[in-house]
Amino acid sequence: MGNFDLTLLPPQKWEDFESFLKGLVDVIWKDEGWQLYGRKGQKQNGIDLIGYDEKRRLTGIQAKKVINTSSQGQLLNYSLLTEDIIKKEIINAENFNPQLERFIFATTFFRDVKIQNIILAINKERAKKNLFRVEIWFWEDLQAMILNHKDLMYFYFSDVLDKIYQYDKNEHILLTFRRAFSRPAFDRHMQYEESGGDFIEAIKDTMQTISTGKLYNREKI
Repeated sequence: MGNFDLTLLPPQKWEDFESFLKGLVDVIWKDEGWQLYGRKGQKQNGIDLIGYDEKRRLTGIQAKKVINTSSQGQLLNYSLLTEDIIKKEIINAENFNPQLERFIFATTFFRDVKIQNIILAINKERAKKNLFRVEIWFWEDLQAMILNHKDLMYFYFSDVLDKIYQYDKNEHILLTFRRAFSRPAFDRHMQYEESGGDFIEAIKDTMQTISTGKLYNREKI
């Protein structure tokens, strides 16, 4: 994104944060079959998104939208993501079937050394038992991923680009169309499809983007 420093604000709603994470993994781990897992009311074993990473490891992500400030608007110096919560969610993730190979906490909270040390200690013990790796993505980590992928900036933070005079409408349109045509259903061989339904839906979603300029994924978000 260049040599300028930006501070991006995290999504304010839990649903928006989950949607943002789906868009993020669709870009950084393109065509690895990422999808939102389940819906409210269904047993999810603490998994909000499921798919494969760059090494084709089955990876589960839990979205942790937390508050960064006190009721007086002061920045918290401690994380609401505690050790007890982390260990409880790991136990839930261990019951996921098929077995995970990687588990990620993605949070809107800022980097916290206490939480990092907890994760390091947990992984040290888990490595001895050959159990899946646990990671945490703080908002600074997510922001770095955004800044390294211009299409994410255009899709989620075009207003920021506009304010710093880095916004290019034509580039925005082209990136939107590129994402519209970069759908797993277009890349997979037809013989690997369970039916032609995915391919047909992908065509419909892409045609809607061309006609309206609005980009939707399979979950219509």
